[in-house]
Amino acid sequence: MRVQKHIFQGSTKGIRLAANIYYPSHEISDRASHNNGQTLLFVHANGFHKELWEESLERLFSEAAKNQSCYIEKAVAFDVRHSGESSGLNAQYFDAGIESYSWYLNARDVLAVADQLGRSCSQLVGIGHSFGASSTFLAELMRPCTFGRIFAIEPVILPEHIGSNRVEARTSTVATNTLRRRNAWSSEQEFIEYIKSKQVYANWTPKCQHLYSKHGLYLDPNATVPRYKLSCSPRFEAATYKGSFQAISQIYSNPHMLRCPIKIIVGENSNVLTVDSAVNFTAKIPNASSTVVAGTSHLLLMENPTHISDLLLDFIAVNKGI
Repeated sequence: MRVQKHIFQGSTKGIRLAANIYYPSHEISDRASHNNGQTLLFVHANGFHKELWEESLERLFSEAAKNQSCYIEKAVAFDVRHSGESSGLNAQYFDAGIESYSWYLNARDVLAVADQLGRSCSQLVGIGHSFGASSTFLAELMRPCTFGRIFAIEPVILPEHIGSNRVEARTSTVATNTLRRRNAWSSEQEFIEYIKSKQVYANWTPKCQHLYSKHGLYLDPNATVPRYKLSCSPRFEAATYKGSFQAISQIYSNPHMLRCPIKIIVGENSNVLTVDSAVNFTAKIPNASSTVVAGTSHLLLMENPTHISDLLLDFIAVNKGI
């Protein structure tokens, strides 16, 4: 696949969103296929970055080239405003003391990128992971028919039996633990060894671990010795967790308003989205289904990117043109 760098304008004045636009390695000459080609818009999980889609994307383009019924014109993955390359572009607008970051802001940025892509609803597929999946749902609720289809990997959904106090207590605990996270390494290799020692990252593919170290860090210009830090600072990651409740409540209260075909992907061992919650949620959506990926966690995109790309291609091919 070919990659082109691009900067989108965010939904807030001055905010810029760094993006990668991925194209098939070989163009096709059939103009009708070009006119009906699909554009895929990818939104990453909290604390991560756009390049973590790449292992899945490489297989997706490779397999799509063999499928005559499904032409993917391009895939667009952007860094949310405080992550990856976008964090450096927007540093002047950030409040260092931020306590909460609303998921509605990210949903508005998703809509801003969709507008700039200029694709019709039938040609635009929304794909998100965790916070990114929920932001994509929220964007569709805010402006129906933005997406022709949505492929949601482990969206954060509020279970019916959990009240607001428990949700807020849980997100507060996650945010507190995030603020305690280590955020300095002497090299990218030291960072890789560090994440390999942590259970949450231990089952990632070697390529995804490499992508995280290559694109998820920056060299601190103020350090007197080499010091690598996370491009999404723990403070902003924590603030994003704390800004989730209203958004996920809105999503769970209005599933009937999600009218496009939807596929929800669940990690069998996820501690965020249970199989029952996914099944109950999809039952309230007119055209939705869920699939459980065995032996994976909430971060299944990085644990089994090959299977994710196969599920995505099947979903796009079956729902093409809806």
